[in-house]
Amino acid sequence: MTTTNDKIRSVTLAAMLVLSVFAGTAAFAGSAAAVANSADAAGADTAADSGATYWAGQSVWVNAGNDADDETWQIREVNDDGEIGGLTTEFTLNGSGQAVISTSDLSGEYVIVDNNGDAIEFENGASQGTPDSNPVSTSKWEVATQDFSASVNETNVTTADDVALSLDSNRGGYDVAVSSDDIDAEDLVDVFADGVATLNDDEDAVIIDGGADKTVEPLNFAEAGNYTLDLSVTDTDAEASVDVNVDEEGDAVYSLANSYPSDERGDVGEFTVELENTQSAWVQFGTEEVNYAVYGKVTDEDGDGEVTVEVHTYETGTQDADAVLTDTGGDDTVTEQGFRQNDDDEVLNTDSVIEAGDYDITVYDDNPTGDNAEEEAFGTFVLNERSTDAAQSWVAPAGASLDDSSDVYDAVSEGDTIAVDDYAIVQVQASGLYDYLDTGDHFDSQNGLSVSFDHTNPGANQDGVAVDQESYDVVTDAQNNTFFIVLDTSDQDAFADGQEYEATFTIEGPESEDDDNYNKLVAEDESESVNTTFSLAESSVSFDTNRDDVYAVPNGEVNVTGTSSLAPGSEFTVSARSTAANLLQSQTVTVDSDGAWTADFDFSEVENGTEFEFTNKETEDSVDAVVDSSLEADSPSDNGTTTTTTTTTTTTTTTETTTTEEPTETTTTTTEEPTETTTTTASDGGIPGFGVSVALVALVAAALLALRRSN
Repeated sequence: MTTTNDKIRSVTLAAMLVLSVFAGTAAFAGSAAAVANSADAAGADTAADSGATYWAGQSVWVNAGNDADDETWQIREVNDDGEIGGLTTEFTLNGSGQAVISTSDLSGEYVIVDNNGDAIEFENGASQGTPDSNPVSTSKWEVATQDFSASVNETNVTTADDVALSLDSNRGGYDVAVSSDDIDAEDLVDVFADGVATLNDDEDAVIIDGGADKTVEPLNFAEAGNYTLDLSVTDTDAEASVDVNVDEEGDAVYSLANSYPSDERGDVGEFTVELENTQSAWVQFGTEEVNYAVYGKVTDEDGDGEVTVEVHTYETGTQDADAVLTDTGGDDTVTEQGFRQNDDDEVLNTDSVIEAGDYDITVYDDNPTGDNAEEEAFGTFVLNERSTDAAQSWVAPAGASLDDSSDVYDAVSEGDTIAVDDYAIVQVQASGLYDYLDTGDHFDSQNGLSVSFDHTNPGANQDGVAVDQESYDVVTDAQNNTFFIVLDTSDQDAFADGQEYEATFTIEGPESEDDDNYNKLVAEDESESVNTTFSLAESSVSFDTNRDDVYAVPNGEVNVTGTSSLAPGSEFTVSARSTAANLLQSQTVTVDSDGAWTADFDFSEVENGTEFEFTNKETEDSVDAVVDSSLEADSPSDNGTTTTTTTTTTTTTTTETTTTEEPTETTTTTTEEPTETTTTTASDGGIPGFGVSVALVALVAAALLALRRSN
């Protein structure tokens, strides 16, 4: 709602000052008109200045001097040629030669012209007359339209909730009048934070500061109701409105998203507290019956109605409550942690990792150590024993992205023979590690964990290859109690064809009282280990020759096939080339899950009998080939790759005549320059022969080790 006080400023110069309105402008009139000495004194938003930019809706004070009293002047557009253009409006100067003009509905460049039609230059509201040179460009001024919008972050709230009001505009600073038919202005002041809003002079609206991208918060409505807030910029035509529906605050409701969460000793368990009509609660893990009870306050800072709490089970033996109960690292918080005491004032904690078993989760409305706390929700956290289960070998293509577990699942294939330069992947299934496993340390001196790669066939009287820790990374999948050791076989020059390795993961308990590198979940002098083996092979690409080590192809389309030792999913380029025949065709192929590959070529424009060579850019492997028109052409394969084909047409005409003289052979050869055509066929990616989803299901369900047991 636009208020009269904020949109048109009162002029209180003297009783003889009469405000007249003519053609969209306001002017001072009367034979004894008072003289204003500023825009404020004239009740205008700003003073006329040539070269200035005004916002549409602002009122502008002009002072032409007493010599121009009662004259009629004009506002005219500046046309595309920079000259005085069409009439926009006229206004009459008062008896003092002054007027207040409105810029409502204007947009563009304008000049004020006197009753002679000459452009007038203004400075701080006062006429400077007509410039001697370039009168239009010197005198013009601009009017821009203010963009303005408003929104709230929540439209349905309770009296207990805060609301954020966002203002967006192409103008940097301005005042906004906020009013509502649903709440008095005096009460509207209290909706805003202290000092944010002030009553206007008419007490029918409140004034707040606006900005280009400004958030005003918090707004809080003390009474339920449906509110429409009307916002208008005080000195322009810009307006907006927002609606907020406010209900009475209901009773706080507390619950657990899952009443029976579970995990293994040594892992990070989680449970989620759901909150309604409140932003905070208190939680307790454990009870006096199990001689362990840690508590803390949870706060829903992001307003999504829930807070997830992490239980670091490996830290339960540290007697540090802040390390046991934590938030997940987002906006929500877990604070004021501590340990409960029993009736004998004994602290309910321990100096070792808590045992497997059932631990109560209790949600309170207040600090459980106080007298006013009420139990609001209840659940049971099932803590299982940890285990070290198995290891298995996998392979992934060189250059694959293996930054996280989803990358690994997408890239790996089952196999224990690894082409040198590909990735050897060792999967270890073990639980109870993921509260403390630091993948960056490669298991160095941390909690009794170690990984080793033993070269098992170094040869007589030779030392085996020592695998550098820098050659492998560790990727975890804590949700499935799995981690992967990703070994890059291109990282060490010593890796070679025929080498065999055994990869072993070990978790050890203390060997003595002085041992400081042991796992708290393994008994003294005990250890657990799992291992797997793999071997290295030379990177190779072979061709399925069909004629005495020669690949004969038809005089048409053909599916050239072969096998490779490279990991499934590996890509390389196969080329058909002959310098003598000016032939070059190339295609990128992908190794399938069984090591096979297929490349589509078209030799329909190549002369029968042309000899050439198939090569590949991954290895030095190649094979001789020949075009044989007696062979039947193939149908193109659907290999889902990007193909680059360079086609060379060679025409050879041979005329052979037999007489009693020696045979004479005449050969005419016409050669065209090679032309290159690129064809792209879409692929859904993943392991060759599988879609992404099928590959993942096959990998997890059929080949990967059993995932964590259900509870």
